[in-house]
Amino acid sequence: MTAIAADIPAGVWQALADPDAARGDDPVFALDVAPNQSSASLAVAWRRPDGASQVMLAAHGAGVDWVVPQALALTQSWRSRVLVEVTGTAGFLVRPLEQAGVKVETVQRRFHVEACASLDAAVTARQSGTATSQS
Repeated sequence: MTAIAADIPAGVWQALADPDAARGDDPVFALDVAPNQSSASLAVAWRRPDGASQVMLAAHGAGVDWVVPQALALTQSWRSRVLVEVTGTAGFLVRPLEQAGVKVETVQRRFHVEACASLDAAVTARQSGTATSQS
């Protein structure tokens, strides 16, 4: 299996990173799995004390075997939950995540698409220097 390129290049993530951002209230993780299951990612988002949204790639790795234990560790550490678009490529992990003790919330595809579009718009705006996401 070959890896699938990320929609947001690693260099862009690094250029926009704010590693010292204060953790806000109610962080939420989201799980994404490549269509061929060659890799998976866990991202976390929260509202910063200044009101802006903060998104961070919390974990990324080859395959999917690492996802359940990593999601459990992250959600316990952050006292959080994982959102999974249940009809998407990560949907098959809902049951194993729940069985491991991870708090899982499933979302509809529409919500997933809207969230991805909002993230893309925020990244594009930050790259061009035109705006900061506060949604």
